[in-house]
Amino acid sequence: MSNSSDSQTIDWRTRALNAQRGWVLTAGIVSILLGVFVLIKPDAGLTIIGVIFGLYLIIAGVGRFAFAIADSERSAGSRVFKAIIGILIVVAGVFCLFNVFGSVKLLAIILGIGLVLAGIADLFNFDRDAARPTWMRVTAGILAIIGGIIMFIIPVFAVSVIVVIAAIILIIVGIVSLATLPGRDSIV
Repeated sequence: MSNSSDSQTIDWRTRALNAQRGWVLTAGIVSILLGVFVLIKPDAGLTIIGVIFGLYLIIAGVGRFAFAIADSERSAGSRVFKAIIGILIVVAGVFCLFNVFGSVKLLAIILGIGLVLAGIADLFNFDRDAARPTWMRVTAGILAIIGGIIMFIIPVFAVSVIVVIAAIILIIVGIVSLATLPGRDSIV
């Protein structure tokens, strides 16, 4: 009786492993192809990023608007303010979809602000993080601030560099995924 149960367990594991292999194989190949495509056509990568960012803003704005309307625990003024913010975010998303390079510039400015703020946080909180040496926190803070400033000065170029680096990482991740693909005989 346990023999039938054991064979069912092995059969289930085999199917699960085959499904995992299929996903890893697909993800690895798509990763490599996308990375190569973006390296060959970096402008297309920027366009994809701009469109995704625009769509993200539209979805986030609609969500904020819906939550503002549905939030019965807040005052009417607070809900109206949040709804207006939601509408403005949707408008920014639509702007991004119609002006993809404007979207990339906006994304670069947002990333730049984030980098500058992260750099400032690293510089002024260096005594609270005992996991990293002080010189490393200060260096990271200065580099983040410089990176943020570069995002402000040459936003499209800065995002282009990030896109190329991301494409290279996609290729590497795809190759590693394929190289470490679990074997069919790994179920015992």
